[in-house]
Amino acid sequence: MRIDSATLEARLTALETQAATAARPQKYTPPFGYRLSGSRYSTLVEVDPDAAEIVRACFRLAAAGYSLKYMLGFLKDEGLLPYQGKVLGITGISNILNDPLYYGSVRQAQGEPIPSKHEAIISKELFEKVQEKLAERRYR
Repeated sequence: MRIDSATLEARLTALETQAATAARPQKYTPPFGYRLSGSRYSTLVEVDPDAAEIVRACFRLAAAGYSLKYMLGFLKDEGLLPYQGKVLGITGISNILNDPLYYGSVRQAQGEPIPSKHEAIISKELFEKVQEKLAERRYR
């Protein structure tokens, strides 16, 4: 049986949306700021309160216009890094600041982020403000 491309595309889109809204990380390793909920076999994520404070601090500093290098130094000086043996560098902070996961959405392979079932750590407004600040810094 041969499936036409429109049907295949519709099925793939439905599967992507279903996977994205299931509130589970793709690799079953939760992103920084989250942890697996329930048993070790669970794929649902919940907020890790201590790591979430680090994520919030990154977003607040970025919204205030501080550089990634400054944020990293600040977090180390405050004793927040390393966190439970996890090393977070400039690239890690950059990845956090650009990930819509932290305001409660997930990024699809293509297209706009879609809402997910996991709890947000920051507001969408803060995320958008940080994106504006990062864009300003890129084009200075």
